[in-house]
Amino acid sequence: MKHSALQRVSAGFTMVEILIVMLIIGIVAAIIAEAFLMTQRTTVSMNRRSSVAFSLQEGADKLVDELRRASAINDASTDYIEVTLVDRITNTSEIVTYAFDAANNRITRNGEAVVGDVTGLAFTFYDIDGVETDVISDIKSFKMVLDGSVGTEPWQLNTQVSFRKLHPGAVT
Repeated sequence: MKHSALQRVSAGFTMVEILIVMLIIGIVAAIIAEAFLMTQRTTVSMNRRSSVAFSLQEGADKLVDELRRASAINDASTDYIEVTLVDRITNTSEIVTYAFDAANNRITRNGEAVVGDVTGLAFTFYDIDGVETDVISDIKSFKMVLDGSVGTEPWQLNTQVSFRKLHPGAVT
């Protein structure tokens, strides 16, 4: 079979076709890379948020557990509380103060940091009838609001606690 001069036999790809295929592959690779990086950034952000939430919860649990066992309330305000704890085994007393350190975004126990990444701590105190009170000798329970944040996303833990071991009139 003879080929005419106008017929062309294609033996491969032209340079333009190869460049178009490379361009399409590059665009697809860029989209996949961006999706991967976005997933990675989201995972890191979620892990950080989870860590802060866990830290706040763990700190609040320790604080609440200790305050629940207080035998006396010595002093209290909206951002700190001082209580007396009695060790049942050794029968020794310890005065403990929990306070919000706004300068360092943390909660302290006797001046030592116990919870970080905190942007606020607020106590509200209640008497035996559940009425808000500022009178130390009338306090029987409290509400604690612990605030934290990761970047611009706020976190908040609220808890209501009744003291278990307050002795009647146990205010020093």
